Amino acid sequence: MKLERILVPVDFSQGSQAALEYALGLAGRFEARIDVLHVWFTPAYISPAMAVEVARGEVETLELVAQREAEQQMRTFIEGVPNPEQVPIAVRIEYGYEPKTIIEAAKSYDLVVMGTHGRSGLSHFFIGSIAEKVIRQATCPVLCIRSGSQQ
Repeated sequence: MKLERILVPVDFSQGSQAALEYALGLAGRFEARIDVLHVWFTPAYISPAMAVEVARGEVETLELVAQREAEQQMRTFIEGVPNPEQVPIAVRIEYGYEPKTIIEAAKSYDLVVMGTHGRSGLSHFFIGSIAEKVIRQATCPVLCIRSGSQQ
């Protein structure tokens, strides 16, 4: 198996940072390229087309506000991750149900490297695990990196 394209889904957490750092190490060794994907989703009762007031009468859609905020968080996140080998990183920000969007995106990658929060017990039962859903349904290998802190 040749490792050319790595997908790193992120939620800007410590686990995501650990996953990106690990993926950067792999990419450096295999001369692979990395795409960092952030997926955002609104609850069913809130439409992304909903208009919100952002400043003195200026109205924008929730989707536009959320997209702009995600782009800013992504820039800050990427800048905070060491990249000593200067591996090129492409950024994707998409709207959708996180597991489904990641699984669909993973179809065109050789590997997915993602962080996990390490939840267990009732927390895991009620919140579920995006990583677990991706592991079960992705068509490529998925490597999960657990962060040191539990939430």
